[in-house]
Amino acid sequence: MVCAPCAPGYQTPVSAPSPSTVAALAAPGASQNASAGLLARVGRLGRAVVRLLWGALLLGAPRAVLRVAPGRDPDDQRERRVRVVVRVLGARHLLQGAAELALGPDAVAAGRVGAAVDAAHSLSMVALAGFDRRRRVVASTDAAVAAAFAASGALLWQRRASRRR
Repeated sequence: MVCAPCAPGYQTPVSAPSPSTVAALAAPGASQNASAGLLARVGRLGRAVVRLLWGALLLGAPRAVLRVAPGRDPDDQRERRVRVVVRVLGARHLLQGAAELALGPDAVAAGRVGAAVDAAHSLSMVALAGFDRRRRVVASTDAAVAAAFAASGALLWQRRASRRR
């Protein structure tokens, strides 16, 4: 004997959607709003997780991060100060990522401040790259990472703020 779901040609019964469900799905922009909300949640969480991972890498393995910069010897004693700065930057990223997760999507003001901090950091690294040839590659790379965090943060929080109006 074969059970009903295993029998050839068996179709699982599906109930019809309620009229309110049909009306909600048929409303103009309904699927766009649902998609945008999901993307915003995933974007915010993904961004915070990337920031936490980046911060953990900078804090836990500054030599490995500095090793990718050409002409740098992260094991050189003179580079100790640079490693300390990289660790401090990693700690900032960890704190900022944890704050983004803890405060949640409704903390628009905090998100704007975070994006402004990232933008200011990016500009400071551009200035350092312009003035210090030895640190140009490291500073340029860090400027690009900070700019990416600033741009993604500004976009996410701006989207969130416009939905609250």
